Amino acid sequence: MSDASFETMNGHKLLPHYQTTAYYDILAWLDTIPLSRSVRNLDADFGDGILVAEIIAYFFPEYVDLDMFIIARNMSQRTKNWRILNSDVLPKLSLHAPGTVVHDITNGDNRAVELFLLHLREKIEEHLIRTGRKSRLQWETWRSFNVERYRLPQLLMTPRTPRRMGHLPN
Repeated sequence: MSDASFETMNGHKLLPHYQTTAYYDILAWLDTIPLSRSVRNLDADFGDGILVAEIIAYFFPEYVDLDMFIIARNMSQRTKNWRILNSDVLPKLSLHAPGTVVHDITNGDNRAVELFLLHLREKIEEHLIRTGRKSRLQWETWRSFNVERYRLPQLLMTPRTPRRMGHLPN
């Protein structure tokens, strides 16, 4: 299966292995956040920007006025929601979604939402640490828990043999 073509099984996309790791990591993260609707398909569910606003509001309620967002039934409403995110909300996290990214997300293009959510999660974590709401240790603990719980691949490391002072290994 090539990177460009995706087969489906029971309505779910089959992604190459390196992509499934990030995909399931994002789903696990989203599972910890109370959202107004369940996430079944990243590409479709995040197209209108409302769930992105809810994620940010969960961590930083003072940054988002959820009443500004409308349930999008067409492309212009989706684009309007993303315009609000880009102008009023994302800059508070030092984040901007370029027009091409917004276009890909609103059109449900493959992996655009997944990549954006990975970046959003990183910015949220950085901002939580910068504002003193979360320590780096808590993030590492969450990541360790997440890796163990969902059995994400880890780097294989060879054990190091202790070196004696002044001696290099042979």
